Amino acid sequence: MLLKPTSLIPTDADRGRPAQEHVRREPAAASALFRQLLIPIGAHFYCQPHFCPILDLVETWKSDVALLTAGDSSASDSAPSSDLTAFARRLEDAGSPRVRILSSAEPPTIAIEQATRHCESSLLLMSPRLHEQPSSWFGTVLQRLIRRPPVPLMVMKSQQPLSPKTILCLIEESDPALRAVRLSAGLARELHSRLTLLNVIPPSRSHVLDETTIWDFHSRQSRLQSLERPPVSLSPAAEDIAIPLADQTAELLRQILNEGYLDGMDYAVRIAAGSPAAQVALHARTGKCGLIVSGAIPRSGCLFGYTLTTAEAVAEASDLPVLVVP
Repeated sequence: MLLKPTSLIPTDADRGRPAQEHVRREPAAASALFRQLLIPIGAHFYCQPHFCPILDLVETWKSDVALLTAGDSSASDSAPSSDLTAFARRLEDAGSPRVRILSSAEPPTIAIEQATRHCESSLLLMSPRLHEQPSSWFGTVLQRLIRRPPVPLMVMKSQQPLSPKTILCLIEESDPALRAVRLSAGLARELHSRLTLLNVIPPSRSHVLDETTIWDFHSRQSRLQSLERPPVSLSPAAEDIAIPLADQTAELLRQILNEGYLDGMDYAVRIAAGSPAAQVALHARTGKCGLIVSGAIPRSGCLFGYTLTTAEAVAEASDLPVLVVP
């Protein structure tokens, strides 16, 4: 069955009310994100940090850096002090005004939270330790931090410098997701990147929809507020599911657009159905994205140890840097 074109995001005028004047707000400076970096190294972590992207960040943004070793200092995978000193010198040579080496005997998660407050860190940089086993049913250190990051957390797996041509940001109905959009807009402006906003309808809400992109539109094609929904071939059952979900997404997009963070930007908005991690991987690949941004969604109760949040699943599956916003 062919969906008839209809307004995806009705304006105030469409609703019979006077259109309100659009007020633009300046995005928060993305340079503030890289002001103070905290990098956990040593026990319980992958002990060889990705030097190239970290040095590139420091050279570009002149970041202060704190290197943290946590847990049992006698562990076999602890970073030797000589290696830490050498890495600190490389950071200073790259232009870091201040490099500190911190040590804590506390468990890694607690040590990171304490160091974040002590150093007033703006960004936590972590590399996944691929052979780390989950602790009980609470998950790995990285998984626990992704669920409740004390500050924005970036998971880095690649040695490539962070210079994305396109930033992919996941959007959903949550405060962290909205903060992720604001931060993504600021990053896109300062890094001169395109921005793609992706809303994924999970299988639990789209059981009759295939792994597919339902709607895809671009800021250069038309004003998003008045853009008509493109015709899509769906079965009657799929149409009954898709239209209400699209209306929910439209409401979310209205909120984002009314804030004015996307004014004058080159951006695209896509709505897809299927597994969030699979859809993010697909759109990141087809869109040649260099950075994925997601809001952190805490889990508690019986779901805590048995399910992965979208941010966890994406960080685990993707080879691209993933930025998680609390």
